[in-house]
Amino acid sequence: MTGTVDTSQPPLLTPDPLAPQRRRRRSLGRRVLLGAIMLLVLGVVAYFGYFTANGLTPADAFKLLVQGVGVMGNKMHPTPPFGGKDKITILLLGTDVSFDDAGTARSDTIKLITVEVNPPRIAILSIPRDTWVEVPGHNGRRKINAAYQLGGPKEDGRIALASETVANLLHDLTGETITIDHFLRVQTGGFVQIIDKMGGIDINVEKKMDYEDPSQELFIHLTPGMQHLDGNQAMGYVRFRHDAESDFGRIRRQDQLVEALIEKMKDPNQKMRMVGAIAPAMKMLKTDLTLSDMMALKELATQLGKSNIQSTRLPTTDAMSKAGASIEEVTDTDAAALAIHDVLHGPRPTVVVLNGTKRRALADIVGKEVDANIYNVIATGTAEAQPTTMLYTGATSKSVAESLATALGLPLTAVQTNAAVPIGDYGKLVAPTTPPTVTVVLGSDYSTAPKAPTAPRE
Repeated sequence: MTGTVDTSQPPLLTPDPLAPQRRRRRSLGRRVLLGAIMLLVLGVVAYFGYFTANGLTPADAFKLLVQGVGVMGNKMHPTPPFGGKDKITILLLGTDVSFDDAGTARSDTIKLITVEVNPPRIAILSIPRDTWVEVPGHNGRRKINAAYQLGGPKEDGRIALASETVANLLHDLTGETITIDHFLRVQTGGFVQIIDKMGGIDINVEKKMDYEDPSQELFIHLTPGMQHLDGNQAMGYVRFRHDAESDFGRIRRQDQLVEALIEKMKDPNQKMRMVGAIAPAMKMLKTDLTLSDMMALKELATQLGKSNIQSTRLPTTDAMSKAGASIEEVTDTDAAALAIHDVLHGPRPTVVVLNGTKRRALADIVGKEVDANIYNVIATGTAEAQPTTMLYTGATSKSVAESLATALGLPLTAVQTNAAVPIGDYGKLVAPTTPPTVTVVLGSDYSTAPKAPTAPRE
């Protein structure tokens, strides 16, 4: 993440007591309206996994409308966001609009969101809905999206079982006790109404999509190319998973739609059109986050911007259950544990290793020996021959590079800050899309196998 901004004290929306009374009433009304719109916008974005800078959730928009005078005035003293905690986790559940034989909707989208206040950080772990898991209190393994359905007739029970199932899965993969502090459940019907109120959304549909499931009220018929989609069509686009990508493609399309929504919301006229969607959308959302929490989330998202919100997917592979159902299984538990760790505790420093010697595959060898629990080697390749091994990094990451140098048995003088990084050749592999924290260029002097890596120094 870039930058450190103090967000421990979000600005209080309190009228200036020195302002004239009539001006104060006008300002209060504008704040209530603007706050409601902003809250609603984040409700849309949160459903697809990003807490962006465009507002908060519709549930607290309703709270803001009902309690606006008390919240905006000085009669109510807002509690610290997140109960004063610097770090929380939120389980986001997007439920479908259908009811199956048990009479309960299923969780179509499952995401664990980590929020840190100072320094600001938001990270999202997407869990494929077909991930094969144990559901507490129910014998045998099943798809994780069934946990919400099996939680009983009451909403609180369904959310509790879904939360327990997710926490158990993450614990089994990491050995770490996972606490889920809050939840946000959004039903897709609210999303449809909001898109319709916006007058539809333009999406570049990448392929022909045809699928019908009357039991889910799902009818998808889309053609390739730029399309203007209404609410139902847009919902079908992001829920479509009947191709080779399955859940992975759906997660990608969710992100694509979020970007289109954000772009359209830049038009001030769109915000006014959203007001009419607030009331009907209320019944589609349930959360235990407070208004103070929501305002803090908006502030954090504003500071970070969408590009600095970390998003990853739990690594799974396609499989078949004994009953012949298509499922997703976690087969690489090490990779899964590292993905979860990055979301919960922050991303590991990224490393690229380049071979500047004539020794074949040296970069691959060194890259695999670097401790993946501490560093994330994102690519290996070759570089022009050089006599001396060097580590290239920015000034703010010097301590990380020095720790890696020590792990590689190199002197701290090998670390170069803000120097030109040699160009890497990655062959058939894809080059890194973002600059790594550290680039290691192995020179002909490199002969020592990596020692036990040490954690980056603070």
